[in-house]
Amino acid sequence: MLDHTIVWAPDRRASADMLRSVFGFAAPVKQGPFLPVRTDSDGILDVRRRTRRHRRPQPAARMT
Repeated sequence: MLDHTIVWAPDRRASADMLRSVFGFAAPVKQGPFLPVRTDSDGILDVRRRTRRHRRPQPAARMT
């Protein structure tokens, strides 16, 4: 099962709102540096703002 995926975005609020409106997910609630968007399949899209420090490739998902 896919637990969560980090979604890097220049504007985390706009990206989380777009995911919510396109797919009909619940509104995200800020948790630390993330805006987690819960999917219908109990997964989480953790939207985080991309900065210069985060330019290196990152792991995309964790399987549990």
